[in-house]
Amino acid sequence: MIMPVFIALGLSARNLNLTKTFFVFSVFVLIVALVEAMYIDAYLSLLNIRDYYIQKGGMIDTVIHDQNLFASGDRPDGRFLFDIRGVHRISSIFLEPVSLGFYAAITAMFFVSVKETISGKLYYATLSICLGLIILSDARMAFATFMVVIFLRFLFRCADHRFSILVLPAVLICAYFIDAFSLMEKTGEGLGYRIHVTIRLLSHLDMATALGLSDFGSLNVVDSGLGTLFENQGILGILVYWLAPLIFMKKLSLAPRIYTYGVAIYTAFGFLVSPAIFSIKTASLLWFQLGYLIGRDLEYSADKQSVQTRTTKK
Repeated sequence: MIMPVFIALGLSARNLNLTKTFFVFSVFVLIVALVEAMYIDAYLSLLNIRDYYIQKGGMIDTVIHDQNLFASGDRPDGRFLFDIRGVHRISSIFLEPVSLGFYAAITAMFFVSVKETISGKLYYATLSICLGLIILSDARMAFATFMVVIFLRFLFRCADHRFSILVLPAVLICAYFIDAFSLMEKTGEGLGYRIHVTIRLLSHLDMATALGLSDFGSLNVVDSGLGTLFENQGILGILVYWLAPLIFMKKLSLAPRIYTYGVAIYTAFGFLVSPAIFSIKTASLLWFQLGYLIGRDLEYSADKQSVQTRTTKK
């Protein structure tokens, strides 16, 4: 329900200019992140992560007992992006680092999409903040999404948004070859292991599981967005995420078109390595922004049609 509800909310907000609001919020998130990095005791006195998960009904072992941070605040093999000595994986207001990284990637996708309609200073300032948040959270998938969307923007701006349905098959094919030829390490908790988990789940997929009527049994689905979605919603859930761009048959304008490709990349990567993409913390923002950009496109088209109609009558 998160997707349709927040797309609808985004559509309803189409008359608002939210670009600067998104920027101001990213600054706030960065400030909290820096406080967490430099003054951990002050941060934990304001945001008690341990108490939050206890009240939520989560297991106590979801936090690091000596610091009361979320368990993924430290990687066993150290940081992936930059080794910032003495700094754990930052969570900011999201209370766990994965969501902070996803938030930064989603916000970056939005500003990459609206680049032509904002100032250069606002564009580069926001992207710098987002990159900083990704580094602080040490979010691998978020970093990959960030880089792909920026470097392939020139392709997305030229292509019809409906071609974005090709992203998921392309990512799965690449994942299959990575796993088949052992191009990445399959042990530990790295990306290679998570890709291996997803490919293994797909190889064990039967009709009952595909329809969401059964689960994968003893196989690990915790590290696979695709496996989690199959167990909870079946093939129907996959199709909703995959084929959603086909709902809008009219060619979208530049901003929603680029953002649609960003969503396709983000969800495809999440299917491979992280069910956290379904969390309301960040999924709400993802679908709200998509609805918002599509709504503004539809509003502009309606206004343009109205002007043309009045001109014709004259």
